[in-house]
Amino acid sequence: GTSFSPCCVHTLTVQIAKVRLDSHSNLIPDISGLTPEQLKKALEQSISLHRLRDAWEIACMIRQPFAFQRLANVGMNLLEIEFAIRCHRELKDSAFVQSLEELLKVEDCNLLSGLVLVLLNEPDRAEQMLLKSVQPLEALQLRRDLLQWEQALQLAKNLAPEEIPLISKEYAQDLETSGDYGNAMYHYERGVTKKPELREHDDACRSGIARTAMRLGEMKKGTALALELGHPSLLKECAAILDGLKLYSDAATLYEKAESWEKAVALYLKTKMWQKATDLLDKCSSAKLQLQYAKAMEANGQYKLAAGAYVQCKEFVSAIKLYLDKLKNPEAAVNLVSQAESPEAARLVANFFLGMNDYGTAIQFLIASKCTERAFELAKQHHQMEEFADAIGDEGTQEEYVGIAKYFDSQRDFLQSGKFWTLAEEYRKAVAQYLKVTGDDNQATAVEGAIAAVTRSKDDALVQTVVDFLIGDSDGEPKDAKHLFRLYICLKHYRQAARTATIIAREDQNSGNYRVAHDMLFRMITELKTNGIDPPGELFDELCLLHSYIIAKQHVKRADHTHASRLLQRAAANISKFPMHTVPILTSTVVEAHRGGRRLTAFNIAKGLMKPEYRSKIDAKYKDKIERMIRRPDKTEIEEPTSPCPYCDAEVEIMCLHCPECKSVLPFCIISGQHMEKGDWSECPSCCFPALYSKFTAFFGDGNGTALCPMCSEDIPLDGVVHVTDPTENLGEFRMSS
Repeated sequence: GTSFSPCCVHTLTVQIAKVRLDSHSNLIPDISGLTPEQLKKALEQSISLHRLRDAWEIACMIRQPFAFQRLANVGMNLLEIEFAIRCHRELKDSAFVQSLEELLKVEDCNLLSGLVLVLLNEPDRAEQMLLKSVQPLEALQLRRDLLQWEQALQLAKNLAPEEIPLISKEYAQDLETSGDYGNAMYHYERGVTKKPELREHDDACRSGIARTAMRLGEMKKGTALALELGHPSLLKECAAILDGLKLYSDAATLYEKAESWEKAVALYLKTKMWQKATDLLDKCSSAKLQLQYAKAMEANGQYKLAAGAYVQCKEFVSAIKLYLDKLKNPEAAVNLVSQAESPEAARLVANFFLGMNDYGTAIQFLIASKCTERAFELAKQHHQMEEFADAIGDEGTQEEYVGIAKYFDSQRDFLQSGKFWTLAEEYRKAVAQYLKVTGDDNQATAVEGAIAAVTRSKDDALVQTVVDFLIGDSDGEPKDAKHLFRLYICLKHYRQAARTATIIAREDQNSGNYRVAHDMLFRMITELKTNGIDPPGELFDELCLLHSYIIAKQHVKRADHTHASRLLQRAAANISKFPMHTVPILTSTVVEAHRGGRRLTAFNIAKGLMKPEYRSKIDAKYKDKIERMIRRPDKTEIEEPTSPCPYCDAEVEIMCLHCPECKSVLPFCIISGQHMEKGDWSECPSCCFPALYSKFTAFFGDGNGTALCPMCSEDIPLDGVVHVTDPTENLGEFRMSS
């Protein structure tokens, strides 16, 4: 507790009596029992006696902000800075604490007193103390901070004359803000130093002179000074002043100098200085300003400039009106319709072309303007239904498609009729019209249309109608089998499609179109695999035979005669499937086998060429050579290499695609035609057909790192070919397929 000593006096009886003075009435040892009102009085009595420690304890008992604030002020007046900091921390006033902590470093008593009085908001007393301190300039700074410019200027005369221009500028800025332009100009002029090192300061003063001169009516002086200084911000400020004074022409000039293009153009338009506005318009992006310019140009008869401005601000309808009515430029109007995306714009163009009797173009724009019924009647009346149909496209209604289809029915245009009955989802009528089409070119298109219709209809009876037509049951004329193949593919009848593909490929093969037949079989196998269906083995056999013949030519070009002869021998063994080139294939096989050291093979095939039906067709440059082979046979033969069966590891000749041990059909390499090996497996990254990794990488040769896959004809990068170390899954898929 706090100890308080009473005053002692002598009585008449020579005894000492204790008397508590009024100034100490509430200062008792145990303050815990005092009421809040008594605590407040005790606090004030402690403060008046400068007992700060006792006052602190009482304030802690009160626990109210006013108590600590009172103590803080007392501590500052007594220059007890640390005590004041302690009080402000209790008040959680971090900013004041930081300010006080900076005072702890001050040693000069007068300076400290002055700074404390500043914090206590007693500027006059603070100035007196600061002027007595070791840093009298703090008094000047105090008046500047308080914006008390007259006092600051008075102090600067004695303390720092060099500061007078700077204070004058600040004073002038304050006066300008408050609207006292005359005094502001006086102090701006007083602030100019003409010292090179204070050029930025002088420019600020001269800028102020320019502004205040204009405010005071001295336009020439202000404008000349603003242009001389050339600062964009100053030019804009001066232009705004002139604009406010309705001196629009002068304001526009200053805005232009400041590169404030939009404000300059707006004022040039207001003053009807059209050429100035036109020169600057390209530098403006404001749509509102472009529209304002466009209207002004239109009113002034400058229609081309007006139209261009309307386009810039996306007022396309207004631009189209000008192009059609004033500029007579329908092409420009038409180009704008797609940008406008406005029915009104399309209607304007449609009416223009109607006036010119250009019904086809008018119909297009009537549809774009949502005037479909009017466009339809116009199309019927002027036989422009094809233009109407093209304009409708795939976005018409069922009712519109029915109307178009009926029109083409009446015109006996069955191809177009079928198309629009299909779009109207009247599939039976569509097919009936398609099947009436005659003529090779049109009929092929009609058949494709009928296929599309039955595919969408999912009507089995209608499908059968189209099948009967394609196979010739309905008219006795079978159609190209490719149409039937296309129908089965669209219907996802893949097994029927596969049988049809085999027939088509065989026809192409018999005609000598080997690549076409190859691609048909490849496409069919790929289609079946994609849809989770195992292709029939005969498709693989036919594809392998054609592929071997095709890649043989590549090996001939590479002078790999031995391997070329093996591939050709595969074709020669099935020579009946190459009726158009029987003799050339047999001849090539003999020549390549002989060059590749397979003389016995060459001799045996040459014997077949000596048959009467072939002998006369042998190319003259090979005929004598082949006949000599027969007369003086060389029956030497290089040994056929073998490699392990990928299923059972039994050794099998590399060109054999049936393992004699495990009876498996072996997958073939698309590069060499050999059977695949487990340890040398890769695939084409495009078609996923297998290839021996060593052959595939060698196939790229010294090229640019890419090559065409001989199976799918896609461009394959070398880094896309990956060596498959475990092809067990690939072999399983092939075994299921084959």
